[in-house]
Amino acid sequence: MSNLAKLSAIIYSVGSDGINLRDLAMAMNISEAACRQLVEKLMTKFENDPNLGIEVTVTDGAYRLATKTQLATEINNIISNNRPHELSTAAIEVAAIVAYNQPISRIEIDQIRGVNSSGSIKHLLDLNILVITGIKEEVGHPKLYSLSNFGLSYFNISSLDDLPKLPDTIDQNISLN
Repeated sequence: MSNLAKLSAIIYSVGSDGINLRDLAMAMNISEAACRQLVEKLMTKFENDPNLGIEVTVTDGAYRLATKTQLATEINNIISNNRPHELSTAAIEVAAIVAYNQPISRIEIDQIRGVNSSGSIKHLLDLNILVITGIKEEVGHPKLYSLSNFGLSYFNISSLDDLPKLPDTIDQNISLN
């Protein structure tokens, strides 16, 4: 089996969360530099072959397989019969709050929004847009939520660093700090 075949199988196997270069190199038992070259070769192979409908994407340093951008709309129409076509405004609001403040608890999200966010959080977890990344060391031990690699990809963000910068204050009564 070739290294490209092994590499593509590993990236496929890790699913929507992807795998970072260090872990990929360790799994392949090669140096990170050699692994990076191999990933670039695989990316080029997928990109240049019109008979393949997948590509290797990178979100927040994690490599994963995804539908080629040119086919995304068509494929989404086919597989979305049982899924909502859009996220609700509340779900987008929750995802944005998590992205800018992660890791964050539901109670903190509720305080920022001013309403209960349990339903939106559950929906975003079910869609794998949010993930539980820890437990806060305080009374009740609330779960901490973060945007998943799939969530970054869903919103077409390569990294949290790509998020627009927020102003220091939204209005005179609400401060972000």
